[in-house]
Amino acid sequence: MKRGFWKLLFWTYLLFLFVFVILKFTGSVQDLLDRMAAEPYGKTYNLEPLATIKIQLRHWSEGWARFNLIGNTVAFVPFGFLLPLTYRKRCSLFAVLLLGLMFVLFAEALQLYTNLGTFDVDDIILNMSAIFLGYLPVGISGMFRKTKKRK
Repeated sequence: MKRGFWKLLFWTYLLFLFVFVILKFTGSVQDLLDRMAAEPYGKTYNLEPLATIKIQLRHWSEGWARFNLIGNTVAFVPFGFLLPLTYRKRCSLFAVLLLGLMFVLFAEALQLYTNLGTFDVDDIILNMSAIFLGYLPVGISGMFRKTKKRK
């Protein structure tokens, strides 16, 4: 496929990810501004690895726990495969993970700063795992292409 298609798809995906997952936009600008202006309730960060994940696994039968665990994973899988499909020559596994980490850290810090979410190290773990899983098919197919060219 044409490179322009992959670029459009990747940047559209990032825009949707930012608006609906990170900002949690519900369709109302007023709601977004109200949430940003509200006083934070309780702790707005978690720096203890796996603390939130353990709680959510214990409450797996409840929709909010499944939604958070699955959502934090599924939403970031496309990042892992769209980035190397869009920018093939510059996207090793290391580059994808580094750019993914920069994006995820920016998103988490933005949520904390704007009061639109919490800074949660477990979100970073889930998001980065998803980016890695998304990269695997592209990385494996790239290995086969390189092997095929050598023969």
